[in-house]
Amino acid sequence: MTIRLAALALPLLAPSALAAQTPQSGQGRLEIVGQAPGACVIRGPGSVTATNASYAPSGPSAGRLRITEMVGPESESRGVTADLGLDIVCNTPHRLVLRSENGGMRRAGAGDGPQGPFAEFLPYEFRASWLGQDASSATDGAGPLVMDSNQGGAGMLSLAVVVPPGVKLVAGDYRDSVIVEFRAAE
Repeated sequence: MTIRLAALALPLLAPSALAAQTPQSGQGRLEIVGQAPGACVIRGPGSVTATNASYAPSGPSAGRLRITEMVGPESESRGVTADLGLDIVCNTPHRLVLRSENGGMRRAGAGDGPQGPFAEFLPYEFRASWLGQDASSATDGAGPLVMDSNQGGAGMLSLAVVVPPGVKLVAGDYRDSVIVEFRAAE
């Protein structure tokens, strides 16, 4: 049998020395951190008013504007006006870009040029009002409509689409897409 002995030395301290070694009330710190990324959200049309057209939503941020009467008895385009109110939230400086996919309404199967006195392409205009700024642009070669904001904002983007009357058109289906894009600052 083996016995091991261990010696343990306990120093005897005076009461004042013990008090000096008692932990004092301290202070700790917890940091809470997070990041809110810049984002812009289009929540679909809040309101639509149209003349010679009807609007139907086709998703949370998409819809279709259908022209009721594209041409009159003389094959000339009838005017169309549509005013859309889009509910927008942007929590950062941002850029609004509106552009036409085709540069105007183009006839399905259209050739390179007019067919006699009739056109296969119908340019139009869009107008926007956002955060106190107003701008407009024609779809035929003017490029996209661009509006910059150096602050975040929430509210209604007013968007108008204006198709002119009086353009003689070839019979057929005409289409275009207006792309509404909010680009959050990086």
